[in-house]
Amino acid sequence: FGKSQETIGERFIKEGFANQLVDPGPRLIAHLVNSYCTFYQIRSIREESFLMEELGTGREWRMFRVGDDFEQDAEEGHIWFIRLVGEPSKAYPYMAPYVFPEDSKHGLLKALEIQIESYAKYVEGYHLPKGRLFIDSCKASLIQWAGEFIGEPVNLSVEKAARFPKMTNTDQEPLRFSKLFFKIIQREGL
Repeated sequence: FGKSQETIGERFIKEGFANQLVDPGPRLIAHLVNSYCTFYQIRSIREESFLMEELGTGREWRMFRVGDDFEQDAEEGHIWFIRLVGEPSKAYPYMAPYVFPEDSKHGLLKALEIQIESYAKYVEGYHLPKGRLFIDSCKASLIQWAGEFIGEPVNLSVEKAARFPKMTNTDQEPLRFSKLFFKIIQREGL
């Protein structure tokens, strides 16, 4: 986020580069920039979409199907950690979800509460636009959630961090390295 608390995409829009794209490019870039990973509970499964409740805000989202395999296993009540791109009335998945049973809702709500409180302390003194605390806390917490999901909580010790090359972003903040793991579902066609 840097000193300006803006992502690369936000800077791309702010500097006017997105406006050089052919329509609907600027709108789609804005949707992508404004998207974030968080937890959604499936409230209703329809033929063409899912009605979902965003945990932490209670906002309703309508996620349209894209024909991905994960849609077949969806059940009402399941909680998905997923990134939705678009508007609440018309969103699309940008990743396959991490799926949690319905009975994990209380614990996940508590974790989101802690996430928001921790982020609020971190950004104290910055002037976030109204309504951005939840969204920005989700964006900032992504790497910690990913570490929890793969069973390797993110906690870089001084010794581990010293082994990485020293690189910074344009705001002179250190870059953090992470591991990505992919599961190959179908080897055919690779």
